[in-house]
Amino acid sequence: MRAKKRTILTSIMILLLAAASHGESIYDLESCIELALTNNLQLEREQLDLRGAAEAADNSWSHILPSIGLELRADYSRSLLFDSVIGGAAGDPFRIPLRGSVNFQFSHGSVAAIRKTAHSYRLAEISYEQARRDIQVQVGSSFYQLILAEKRQELLAEDLRLAEEQLEQSRIRFDNGIIGERGLLQSRLGVESARLALSKSEADYEFQHRSFLNLLGLEHREDIRFEGEIDPEPIILDAEQLIAEHLHLRGDLRSSAIETELRRIDSRTAKLDRGPSVSLSAGWLQSNANLLEEAQNWQDSLELSLSARIPIDPWIPGSRGDQNLRSAKREEKKAALSQQALINSAELEIRNLAGNLEQARRSMEISTLQLEIAERSFELNQAGFERGTVERLELEESRKELLSARIDLLEGKYHYLVGLIELRRALGTDILPNHESQ
Repeated sequence: MRAKKRTILTSIMILLLAAASHGESIYDLESCIELALTNNLQLEREQLDLRGAAEAADNSWSHILPSIGLELRADYSRSLLFDSVIGGAAGDPFRIPLRGSVNFQFSHGSVAAIRKTAHSYRLAEISYEQARRDIQVQVGSSFYQLILAEKRQELLAEDLRLAEEQLEQSRIRFDNGIIGERGLLQSRLGVESARLALSKSEADYEFQHRSFLNLLGLEHREDIRFEGEIDPEPIILDAEQLIAEHLHLRGDLRSSAIETELRRIDSRTAKLDRGPSVSLSAGWLQSNANLLEEAQNWQDSLELSLSARIPIDPWIPGSRGDQNLRSAKREEKKAALSQQALINSAELEIRNLAGNLEQARRSMEISTLQLEIAERSFELNQAGFERGTVERLELEESRKELLSARIDLLEGKYHYLVGLIELRRALGTDILPNHESQ
């Protein structure tokens, strides 16, 4: 709850500072996650469910609370055909009985209900934690997707600048009679192609920007900007070590274990219900036969009852009790099988994500080398074009290769970052300890 209040206060301070400055509001990843956690409606629903489960767990003692009642009744009775004495006094038709009762029935179901309530609270806790983590993963992936769109836009703007410089050089060479009109037109076409690519990138960025604002629960504003870098630090991962250290932290596996335990409780309860049950009841009755009598003339009585019940029908093959027991055992076995299948699926997912990250790490190394080669090749071709030893088409091709290499490296880093986020989600943790940086 303190963390929730701190998050809300932080979000309010961010918005107040932004409003006071009347300038551009800048958000980093951490502040975006805090805003999303504060404004997400589904998370609020999960929190309400958690509060309800906590209240039920705190009051689980009510499952063994005896039935307590107090009854006050007014009776009227008189003879219809023959005279008689009613209520202890001739001719008085009124009686006012007061009855109190306490009934307590001990059964295995009451104890099981208390345990199931506690497990239900743990399920609600895990569900709330998982909802928070899902929001963090979604915000993290969308945040870096938005930064990717922004960085791609910057690269395309730089490519447009280089194309315009190349056009200017072509115009000078055309004026000097070095190249013909066809070469100049092709340079102009290169500029317009670069401008079109930039325009599409700007439209994509605006779409990503609006979608991300909606995810954060913010209204669309032009003065909001998001600041971040796509520059991950590659690490070497051991999938088997990750599984051994973090598999038990996954929310779905913890929930599955609790569900299996709940089915085990149901099976045990169905089996114990075939045994005897004990009931204890107490009743107190006080009444007066005449409204005009003094209190000392009133009468009361106390009743105590202890009974034991031994069911017979659950032991009969095919009876409802027997079917309930068999069904509970089947559900317990199905839950255990589902839990094991989920464990196998989780292990496979972690191995695949770790393998994808290793592949992405090697791809980044190759893309980095390709970018170095493309940059050097463009520098040489540009210098050769200025000296007249390199044709325009060759320079155009090297410029496109440079842009492609830059975008490939940027996208490779983005996929590596998102892969890390997905791996943390699969492990149920925010850190990857005991692994070497590359």
